[in-house]
Amino acid sequence: DDNFKRLAGVELSPREVDYDYIKENIKIDGEPVPLLKEVLDITANKVGLAIEIKEPDTVDDVVRLVEEMEAVERVAIISFYDEALIKAKKLNNKLLTGIIYLRPPGKIIEAKKIKAEVVLPMYRLATQ
Repeated sequence: DDNFKRLAGVELSPREVDYDYIKENIKIDGEPVPLLKEVLDITANKVGLAIEIKEPDTVDDVVRLVEEMEAVERVAIISFYDEALIKAKKLNNKLLTGIIYLRPPGKIIEAKKIKAEVVLPMYRLATQ
């Protein structure tokens, strides 16, 4: 999200402050907000992760970190932004990507065009 309002009740954007401030002052269910590196480290060899790109300009850093943490095989990069998914695939074509959408008619054709392997509709749109 572009701020912590939904998860922590704080209308503060992560881009407005440094991580030390976030770690000390923002809690989600009583826990500090972890760095992506910490999440990748804690979950190593245990679970797969879907990492949502909320801001397309973060793709380079996310892909670089996923590669450094040797997590390419257990991570899916997902986003509402086609350009973020296209860029992730260009940076590492082994990454699984998925497009998120909220409204009909769906994005299966768009997903195929950008070589995304997964479509993630809003739950109300999913049917048998």
